[in-house]
Amino acid sequence: IVLEPLASSQAVLSSDEQEVGVVLVDIGGGTTDVTIYSEGSIVHTTVLALGGNHLTQDIAVGLRTPLSEAEEIKHTYGVAMGSMVQPDEMIHVTGVSGSKPRTIQKNVLEGIVEDRFREIFEFIAQEIEKSRYRSMVASGVVITGGTCIMLGSDELASDVLNRPVRVGFPERIAGLQELVYSPKYATSVGLVRYGMNNNNKFNF
Repeated sequence: IVLEPLASSQAVLSSDEQEVGVVLVDIGGGTTDVTIYSEGSIVHTTVLALGGNHLTQDIAVGLRTPLSEAEEIKHTYGVAMGSMVQPDEMIHVTGVSGSKPRTIQKNVLEGIVEDRFREIFEFIAQEIEKSRYRSMVASGVVITGGTCIMLGSDELASDVLNRPVRVGFPERIAGLQELVYSPKYATSVGLVRYGMNNNNKFNF
């Protein structure tokens, strides 16, 4: 059993970041892991009961569309900051229970997305503050997980957290890099790397 943020860190954090101090935020489907590294070790970790699934639910309710359609809309049109959307941009939305598709302004969607994203990052800011390690994360914040693929997620995080933020992609991968070079594979790649680095402890 491997702590999930420990696995993710194997894929997206550099040794320098872990030594100087960094916050790793892994936004999953149902939860968000917040882990603080300092002097090469984990000094604080917590789990927030918010994640990408809550964002999908918000879209489904706000746009009155099925969850499957909301998930597709999130990945196709989702932008984390409403300021990145032009006022005249439009999207097509499928209605529930066989209702006719509708055309709405894209900034309606982005308002829903930004509100939930901002809430998640505000909770993260509170956790950093409560951890008492706020002054020990000179490297800033690394966000990862499938939800962080969304355009503008790093800029919004930086705005809320008031720190430099980058999106963590799995690094130092040979072979099939193009298949797994995405924040959503951070934990998977990290687990493989953890196993390789500790193979003397396991029976493969």
